[in-house]
Amino acid sequence: MQYGRETRKLNIICIGLVALAALSRAAGYTLGGFSHNSIIFVLYTAAAFIWTAQINRRITDRRERRCLLWTAAMIIIWMALRTIKYDFTAPDDALGRYLWYLYYAPQTLIVLMVFFTVLYIGVPEGRRISGYRNLLYIPALLIIAGIMTNDLHQLAFAFPDGPEHWHEASSYTYGPLYYIAVAWLALMFAAILAVAMIRCAISAGRKKMWIPLIPLGAAVVYFAAFTILSDRMMLLKMPEAICLILAAFTESLIVSHLIPSNDSYGDLWNASAIGAGIMDDDGNIQLRSGDVSFVDEALIRRAENEPVMLQNGTVVLKSSKIRGGCGFWTRDVSEIAAINSRIKELGDVVSEENAMLEAENRLAEEKSRIRQQEAIYESIAVRVKPQIMKINEILEARYRDEADFEKKMEYACILNVYIKRYSNLVLLSEKGTSLQAGELFMALDESLVYLRLYSVKACGFYSGEGRMECDALLSAYRFFETVIEEAMPDITVLMVDVEVSGELLTMKLEMNDTGHGISPAKACRQAEKCGGTADISTDGDTVYAVLRLATGGV
Repeated sequence: MQYGRETRKLNIICIGLVALAALSRAAGYTLGGFSHNSIIFVLYTAAAFIWTAQINRRITDRRERRCLLWTAAMIIIWMALRTIKYDFTAPDDALGRYLWYLYYAPQTLIVLMVFFTVLYIGVPEGRRISGYRNLLYIPALLIIAGIMTNDLHQLAFAFPDGPEHWHEASSYTYGPLYYIAVAWLALMFAAILAVAMIRCAISAGRKKMWIPLIPLGAAVVYFAAFTILSDRMMLLKMPEAICLILAAFTESLIVSHLIPSNDSYGDLWNASAIGAGIMDDDGNIQLRSGDVSFVDEALIRRAENEPVMLQNGTVVLKSSKIRGGCGFWTRDVSEIAAINSRIKELGDVVSEENAMLEAENRLAEEKSRIRQQEAIYESIAVRVKPQIMKINEILEARYRDEADFEKKMEYACILNVYIKRYSNLVLLSEKGTSLQAGELFMALDESLVYLRLYSVKACGFYSGEGRMECDALLSAYRFFETVIEEAMPDITVLMVDVEVSGELLTMKLEMNDTGHGISPAKACRQAEKCGGTADISTDGDTVYAVLRLATGGV
């Protein structure tokens, strides 16, 4: 999702506050005489609160939002501890030493919260992840407890002259516990990046995985500079740098579409073809797609009580109360009525054409044309007969309630669009021996539109071009419909990836495991009829169906 205008503006403000903090430290080094630490704390805290408000507004998954809000809280706590240590305690005060030890609490927990955030990437909001992740709190708390009790064992910081001399620059050396804490940070950073890349299930998203590498690269540069340069030359201290890098890394995950956000959802709604909208209590339509431009307040109010038929009975308008207003949507029912009428009239059409053929037997060319049409119609009717029978069963069935009726009608629409598209492809195939691969892509895309109407989270990716033999193209579309009908009615998620490369077509379908399975034998028979191969496999709760066949094109 692209950044919205408000998000860009607030991000620029946060960057400006960080820049002012760096300038404040530079001024403190140059001029002296004032406490730049308190100023830096105020600037960073303001930036953290702005970022927190953005997280609360933009992140749609409440689990990821909760982890990120804890991350922001840890950032503020860390900056507060550092400010209290430098500005409100004496250099040799024992309280300052314990505040120094306490730095490692937010430092250790921040990376853990970001790691928990990326664990939810690609996980549906209703599904829980393994509780074993909570075991990570054990090493984190042990590191914190070990550093907080350093005065007893000095395994994190060793003081040869005693802890009371801790404030002197050369008064201590690093112990094994310190290096364990640093290793924890490095390990968690690596785990965060690895999990983010693994959880990116969509190949298009992987192409943007270079974006999260930018803040990580900046971290490497900073740590190298921190090691080489004098501490007074660094405008960003270690706590500030870690907080800034983690916040930038989180934003990069949002830009990479790994963490979903709701920026520009209004533009997406306006550009969509879902035929729906939202109206507030005052009758003002806040959001609407272009397909419902003919709907007004009066019609929406009427539709709250009963469906309203519009445009000569071809469109049904419904609305329902929601908090602050009501939502409304339309449904095109013209194709359902048209296909039923067409099925009934098909026999009459054939009879009339036969009579016309007998009456005009002297016209040989006309007779041949009519016979060809008759063969095409019969071929289409035979090929789509299973879908037609299912639609008839749906139309003649009794329904438990309105919801059951709507669900069955949505399923009928899926069957109907296949009949329409398959028939169109058959008609096009009569004009030649091959078709453009784009015809298959358009047929699949329209089927996905009606699957989304059926509440299936469906998306398609198509690549390649060229011509395909008509039989191969029809077989690929028939294989897709076979798998979908096998998965009904419990399919909820579907991704289709079709690639035409040279003389090979590869169609990959990934969907949730519906429980009743997909018949490998049926799918394989479907593929073998067109000289291809099919493979049906299940991995966890995901079913994979792959079709490979020769296009026979150029």
